[in-house]
Amino acid sequence: MPCSRELVRSLLALGEEGYSFLVVPGGGPMADLVRQIYSSCKLSQEGAHWMAILAMEQYAYFLADGTGATLTSVIRRPQGHSSLDILLPYQVLLKDDRGLKHLSLIHISEPTRPY
Repeated sequence: MPCSRELVRSLLALGEEGYSFLVVPGGGPMADLVRQIYSSCKLSQEGAHWMAILAMEQYAYFLADGTGATLTSVIRRPQGHSSLDILLPYQVLLKDDRGLKHLSLIHISEPTRPY
Protein backbone atom coordinates (compact mmCIF):
# COMPACT_ATOMS: atom_id res chain seq x y z
CA MET A 1 0.00 0.00 0.00
CA PRO A 2 2.81 2.50 0.56
CA CYS A 3 3.55 2.38 -3.19
CA SER A 4 -0.02 3.61 -3.78
CA ARG A 5 0.83 6.88 -2.08
CA GLU A 6 4.04 7.10 -4.12
CA LEU A 7 1.93 6.84 -7.26
CA VAL A 8 -0.27 9.68 -5.99
CA ARG A 9 2.85 11.77 -5.34
CA SER A 10 4.10 11.00 -8.88
CA LEU A 11 0.79 12.15 -10.34
CA LEU A 12 1.00 15.33 -8.28
CA ALA A 13 4.48 15.94 -9.72
CA LEU A 14 3.03 15.62 -13.21
CA GLY A 15 0.51 18.25 -12.16
CA GLU A 16 3.38 20.71 -12.01
CA GLU A 17 3.79 20.09 -15.75
CA GLY A 18 0.16 20.99 -16.42
CA TYR A 19 -1.51 17.60 -16.18
CA SER A 20 -4.54 16.97 -14.00
CA PHE A 21 -6.07 13.75 -12.71
CA LEU A 22 -9.25 12.48 -11.09
CA VAL A 23 -8.42 9.24 -9.29
CA VAL A 24 -11.26 6.78 -8.69
CA PRO A 25 -9.90 4.61 -5.89
CA GLY A 26 -10.26 0.88 -5.62
CA GLY A 27 -11.16 -0.61 -2.30
CA GLY A 28 -7.70 -1.86 -1.36
CA PRO A 29 -7.47 -4.18 1.62
CA MET A 30 -10.81 -2.92 2.92
CA ALA A 31 -12.55 -4.38 -0.15
CA ASP A 32 -10.67 -7.65 0.41
CA LEU A 33 -12.28 -7.78 3.85
CA VAL A 34 -15.72 -7.17 2.30
CA ARG A 35 -15.10 -10.07 -0.10
CA GLN A 36 -14.08 -12.30 2.80
CA ILE A 37 -17.19 -11.39 4.82
CA TYR A 38 -19.40 -11.82 1.77
CA SER A 39 -18.09 -15.30 1.01
CA SER A 40 -18.16 -16.57 4.61
CA CYS A 41 -21.36 -14.99 5.95
CA LYS A 42 -24.88 -14.42 4.89
CA LEU A 43 -24.36 -10.96 3.49
CA SER A 44 -26.63 -9.86 0.66
CA GLN A 45 -25.20 -8.73 -2.64
CA GLU A 46 -26.71 -5.29 -2.03
CA GLY A 47 -25.03 -5.10 1.39
CA ALA A 48 -21.71 -6.23 -0.09
CA HIS A 49 -22.07 -3.66 -2.89
CA TRP A 50 -22.46 -0.72 -0.50
CA MET A 51 -19.75 -2.01 1.84
CA ALA A 52 -17.39 -2.22 -1.16
CA ILE A 53 -18.26 1.35 -2.17
CA LEU A 54 -17.50 2.44 1.40
CA ALA A 55 -14.19 0.55 1.17
CA MET A 56 -13.35 2.64 -1.90
CA GLU A 57 -14.10 5.77 0.09
CA GLN A 58 -11.87 4.65 2.96
CA TYR A 59 -9.07 3.93 0.50
CA ALA A 60 -9.50 7.44 -0.94
CA TYR A 61 -8.75 8.87 2.51
CA PHE A 62 -5.72 6.61 2.77
CA LEU A 63 -4.39 7.77 -0.62
CA ALA A 64 -4.92 11.45 0.17
CA ASP A 65 -3.45 11.34 3.68
CA GLY A 66 -0.11 13.11 3.68
CA THR A 67 0.16 13.35 -0.11
CA GLY A 68 -1.38 16.76 -0.78
CA ALA A 69 -4.14 15.32 -2.97
CA THR A 70 -7.60 16.81 -2.67
CA LEU A 71 -10.69 14.74 -1.88
CA THR A 72 -13.81 15.46 -3.95
CA SER A 73 -17.38 14.27 -4.28
CA VAL A 74 -17.75 15.75 -7.77
CA ILE A 75 -16.94 13.88 -10.98
CA ARG A 76 -15.02 16.46 -12.99
CA ARG A 77 -11.57 17.66 -13.92
CA PRO A 78 -9.73 19.06 -10.87
CA GLN A 79 -10.47 22.75 -10.36
CA GLY A 80 -8.40 25.65 -9.05
CA HIS A 81 -5.01 24.97 -7.51
CA SER A 82 -5.46 21.17 -7.39
CA SER A 83 -3.95 19.00 -10.12
CA LEU A 84 -5.09 15.77 -8.51
CA ASP A 85 -8.45 15.00 -6.95
CA ILE A 86 -9.38 11.67 -5.40
CA LEU A 87 -13.04 10.81 -5.73
CA LEU A 88 -15.16 9.92 -2.70
CA PRO A 89 -17.43 7.43 -4.50
CA TYR A 90 -19.84 6.82 -1.62
CA GLN A 91 -20.57 10.55 -1.44
CA VAL A 92 -21.30 10.60 -5.19
CA LEU A 93 -23.59 7.59 -4.99
CA LEU A 94 -25.43 8.87 -1.92
CA LYS A 95 -26.63 11.74 -4.08
CA ASP A 96 -27.62 9.53 -7.00
CA ASP A 97 -27.05 5.78 -7.39
CA ARG A 98 -27.35 6.34 -11.13
CA GLY A 99 -23.90 7.96 -10.73
CA LEU A 100 -22.61 4.45 -11.28
CA LYS A 101 -22.85 5.00 -15.03
CA HIS A 102 -20.42 7.91 -14.69
CA LEU A 103 -17.94 5.69 -12.84
CA SER A 104 -18.37 2.82 -15.33
CA LEU A 105 -19.22 0.51 -12.43
CA ILE A 106 -22.04 -2.01 -12.28
CA HIS A 107 -23.53 -4.26 -9.67
CA ILE A 108 -21.73 -7.53 -10.37
CA SER A 109 -23.75 -10.70 -10.04
CA GLU A 110 -20.85 -13.10 -9.44
CA PRO A 111 -21.69 -14.47 -5.98
CA THR A 112 -18.18 -14.92 -4.60
CA ARG A 113 -16.63 -11.68 -5.71
CA PRO A 114 -18.86 -8.61 -5.48
CA TYR A 115 -15.97 -6.32 -6.64
